[in-house]
Amino acid sequence: MVKCKLCGKVVQTTQGLRGHKTFVHGLHANHDSPAVELTFRQRIDENRSAVESEKNSTSEFRDRLEKLENKVISNTKLLTELRRTVSELQQRLALKATRSETNRIATKIEVLGK
Repeated sequence: MVKCKLCGKVVQTTQGLRGHKTFVHGLHANHDSPAVELTFRQRIDENRSAVESEKNSTSEFRDRLEKLENKVISNTKLLTELRRTVSELQQRLALKATRSETNRIATKIEVLGK
């Protein structure tokens, strides 16, 4: 029985170990040196670090996205309220203009009636 130094898998023969390293770890017969194994482990560690960094980055982006979504919701509510207020003011202004026009006409009628 032979054990893989990279992952600990136990195979029956050295040929089986070579096949395992070739197909599972991407190592070929002329690359089985400890230096290559160390490089392979370093690549695994680098990939793990990159994945962790990506997870942290993704988490940060989610937090920022949630904050932005909350701001959009808040701004949408404020905009809706502002539109309602503007509409009310326009109605008041139209009513005031109508009253003013009515008063002007009433004054003309009064003057003409005298």
